[in-house]
Amino acid sequence: MNESIDFMFAAFIFIIIFTYSIANYSNMLGVSNNELNRETFETEAIGISNMLVKTSGYPDNWTKINASYTQNIHSLGLCKEENVIYNPYLEKMNSLSYEQLGSILGINHNYFISLDLIGGGRIFLKGNVSENAVLVNRLVIYNNSLAKLTVGLYG
Repeated sequence: MNESIDFMFAAFIFIIIFTYSIANYSNMLGVSNNELNRETFETEAIGISNMLVKTSGYPDNWTKINASYTQNIHSLGLCKEENVIYNPYLEKMNSLSYEQLGSILGINHNYFISLDLIGGGRIFLKGNVSENAVLVNRLVIYNNSLAKLTVGLYG
């Protein structure tokens, strides 16, 4: 009888330790997935911000393409000269819908893009700002003033 009580006690202890280990492992996997999502979003946001501030887009005349034919726009760029925002490009980007812009930029989740003067004042915002977003900020020149372009990706 003593042996069966010892066995039951040992089995109970084993089950508790095993359950704790599984729960702890699951928590570690959740953190790893969150970190992986964050790294993926950061890499994607860096690529998008690079495209916007280092290129003029493709094709070169993308600003003249009718909004109904955005599938003909392969990439967007806001600068003729690196980090110097060209206002007609910004105006055309602003005329695109949230869905059109996201599709052209290859974004499959929530995002926002903003342009703010360093001294204060928002120039451009597309999308909804989120506290949970992974942010990439770039310093740029807009109308001879220092500004910050922000690309934010989230959930």
